[in-house]
Amino acid sequence: GEESRRLAQEIADKLSKTVTPPDTKTTEVTTPETASSVPPDDVGALIEAVASLLADEPRRAAMGAAARVLAVERYAWSDIARRLEGIYDRVVAEAGTRVA
Repeated sequence: GEESRRLAQEIADKLSKTVTPPDTKTTEVTTPETASSVPPDDVGALIEAVASLLADEPRRAAMGAAARVLAVERYAWSDIARRLEGIYDRVVAEAGTRVA
């Protein structure tokens, strides 16, 4: 509940991210507003991205604020529970339409 939300807020407020994107199509964490993205196995790009963030306090603060908004909007337990309930409802509805 509140403790999880507070922890997510603290993490998002304090950190900006430099990530190598996973081999998926998920972009929620790697938008330019919330993270610096570098190709996998590109050490030079990683060094450059980290150095750029270290040199730019306003950018780090803006990225942290954007990441906080993302975390609060998408990962609040109440929203996760609502989405999970929707999945359960669909599974139960589909199971009810099957003929034994």
